[in-house]
Amino acid sequence: MPIRFSLPKPKKEWRQSVLESELARFRKAGYSIAERPRHGRFLVRKKKKKWEQFEDEILTLFRHGLKLTDVDGGPAFRIGGYQLDVVGGISNTLLVVDCKSSNEPRRRSLRSEIKTLWVKKRSISNSLRSRYRGKYKHTKFALALRGIIPSDSDFKYAKKKAITIWAETYCDSIRALYFTIGERVKFYVLKELGGNVPLVPGGRGKTFSFPALRTGTPEERVYVLFMPVNILLDIAYVLRVESGQRRAYQRFLDKNRLMKIAKFLEDGETFKNSIVLALDQRMRFKMQKTRWRKKSEVNCEIGLLKVPRQFASAWVIDGQHRLYGFARTDAQLQESLLCVVALQTRNKTEEAKTFVAINKNQKPVDPNLLWALFGRLYPHETRGLISDFVRLLAFGRKSIFRDKIFVPGESTQTRKHYRLFHSNLCETIGDHLVEGKLKPFGILPTGEIREPHRSKRMNSASKILSAYFSLLADFARESGNPAWIKGFVFTNNGLNVMIRVLVHILEFYRGRLSRSEVKSTFGRGFREYLNERGGEIDHLRRQASSEGTRSFIAFGFVKALARNVPHFADACIRDHQKEREKQEPYRILRDVEERLRNLISERMKGLTPSWWAERVPPDVSQEAEERKSKDETPWPWMEGKHYPAFYYVNFSEYSKIICRRDNWREAFQSVFANQEWVRVIFAELERNRNDIAHNRDLSDRELTLLRVYSDDLERAISGRKKDFLPAALAIPA
Repeated sequence: MPIRFSLPKPKKEWRQSVLESELARFRKAGYSIAERPRHGRFLVRKKKKKWEQFEDEILTLFRHGLKLTDVDGGPAFRIGGYQLDVVGGISNTLLVVDCKSSNEPRRRSLRSEIKTLWVKKRSISNSLRSRYRGKYKHTKFALALRGIIPSDSDFKYAKKKAITIWAETYCDSIRALYFTIGERVKFYVLKELGGNVPLVPGGRGKTFSFPALRTGTPEERVYVLFMPVNILLDIAYVLRVESGQRRAYQRFLDKNRLMKIAKFLEDGETFKNSIVLALDQRMRFKMQKTRWRKKSEVNCEIGLLKVPRQFASAWVIDGQHRLYGFARTDAQLQESLLCVVALQTRNKTEEAKTFVAINKNQKPVDPNLLWALFGRLYPHETRGLISDFVRLLAFGRKSIFRDKIFVPGESTQTRKHYRLFHSNLCETIGDHLVEGKLKPFGILPTGEIREPHRSKRMNSASKILSAYFSLLADFARESGNPAWIKGFVFTNNGLNVMIRVLVHILEFYRGRLSRSEVKSTFGRGFREYLNERGGEIDHLRRQASSEGTRSFIAFGFVKALARNVPHFADACIRDHQKEREKQEPYRILRDVEERLRNLISERMKGLTPSWWAERVPPDVSQEAEERKSKDETPWPWMEGKHYPAFYYVNFSEYSKIICRRDNWREAFQSVFANQEWVRVIFAELERNRNDIAHNRDLSDRELTLLRVYSDDLERAISGRKKDFLPAALAIPA
């Protein structure tokens, strides 16, 4: 299995076990104290503030991710009379990071913070040098930001004072890059700080030597050579746009793509194309005399290419995903050789032009053609079986997919006449319908398979898919919405969703599928869902273009079927609930809604026991009752359970209850003080709630604002008015 890089989750609260004699000190510091001691000691807890969590994230990344040496920091870490947030060493350079954060994203001048850090620099550097006894020759200072947007003048002033500003995007990119390629990221950080990057272990002297061919013009030399993957990984560097460097030109590495490449390599496959590198002016080429050179038809030279033996010294112009896919494989694979085309360019501008030329002019191979070739080249492997199976679906006489799938070179019409493509269907079937440990009821076998067993399994699988999709077409017509057939079911995105649902049906029937049983058991659930969502067909098809939303839409079908079929997909529903509850936006909104619901319920009960009938606007209560009858809720913990109608009210309706004239005057004015603030903040929370309910990721800005709104509401509800500043009105939408 490909290697996955991970980090421990930073703790969100301080926890400590203390003696009874120390409780007064911790109570004064704002810690909550357990009621009963354990083994003679009391557990004290205190929620970390946002800036403390930010510092902890940087500390965790330095210590457990980048594996820096002598990592330390935090409120109790003081050097030269100054508290330091984060300290860590890379080779002979020590990094000192001062963390600054804001709950509310905003622009503000950092001049005073930069000047303060600059004033402390000499004292801190001398104290650190003494503490570590000269272990580190250089000290670099950085200002890490979250929620604060620095200006160009801040960057210029910091550069003048020899301090590096790490904007929020840079901090996030380093963390994301660690999850992508591992601890080699620390040499990227050191290089971007202007530090002395160390030599790669192994080799002789300060260079690696490789046999190479040289050609090209005096202005631009081109070298062709083979290089071990482990050395290439160490000396390679990607000049990412996210690094903030002025002449950076490359896109960020895609983690999912790297995982697929690592799996491809571990399956014994190899790349036949070259990695393109740019070498700096320190490289040297020593030409060797050969007897055959004058007789050769090609004007090239052979010799030894000497490359600096230094981490992050060669820029990857093309092939970064192919190269870093090896970072997730084992050491044995990293000893293999890769073909490299190396350029000696004059500057970064020339490299960027080469990068654009390569990526603009090269044309990727049509994946439909690749999958069609798999059937001919690998007939006894799983990918060849999948390719031929989809071809059987496309041209089989009794197949419901006949003439609906585009197969290059074989379909009778051009590509634009089709809504299903050979490659898309192959990928979907490979992901969901091939047997395996996680798919015990797959309809196609894995591994080597030969005739006649091969044809029998393909025919059996074809019958299952034809029966299932013909039933879906019947359900669409019976629901009064035949547009589902062409608009969703028989499209690439929709078919992927419906096959995910089929996986659960096959599991329910232990791998068998009877048309009559499926119709009698699941027909009602399918018809109800297709009827209810009939007006959203185009929206659902477009939404199903990404992996996450496909899973979410498929879960909507599964949940609709489970209402009428006891114990259907129980494990899936439980896993979905656990996964959703792990997400931070989900947890924040759930906590906010629970606190708000308790507040409204307690205040309204104090007015009248029958407040739901007497004090709730009729349109709100009616909508909530309808949602309850349909079990429509964004919260998995409520699915399939019975709760009062009040639990089905949304945020915009909460504001209607609170701002109703008599309710406001008698119950809520003392809590919130400002009706307009209630309407604005609840409208924003409603928008976030809808995004989360439809499995849409929140942007960094939206997540930050969600945290701010949550804190504001918590202060208002808890009655901490001196801390409560309703800032939402001042934040532009």
